[in-house]
Amino acid sequence: MPDRRSLESTLDALEKRTGMRAGATVFLDRGIAFDENLSQIRQRGSHYIVAGRQSERNEWLDEREQDDDWETLDCGPSARNRFQKKSRVEVKRRRKGDLVYLLCCVFQRS
Repeated sequence: MPDRRSLESTLDALEKRTGMRAGATVFLDRGIAFDENLSQIRQRGSHYIVAGRQSERNEWLDEREQDDDWETLDCGPSARNRFQKKSRVEVKRRRKGDLVYLLCCVFQRS
């Protein structure tokens, strides 16, 4: 069982170490993305990005099949290896209530 109480101390340490302020975006593993933790982040005036759980992703399967309004991200050449082949990444932005979802598909280059 994950420790749901560790987020508050982690956010405190992050604020102290980086000077993180309200409006900052926190990236979370879905294993810690419980409602009470997400509420803590919002109460601090911050935003969050978290990978959806499988049940949440299943809700968006129909969107994945629709070809309209996918946007291809520009994954320019690597600063270290300009010959590196990048995967194609496409995203859609969807709103559900007060949450914004980014649907992402990654296509491997052959």
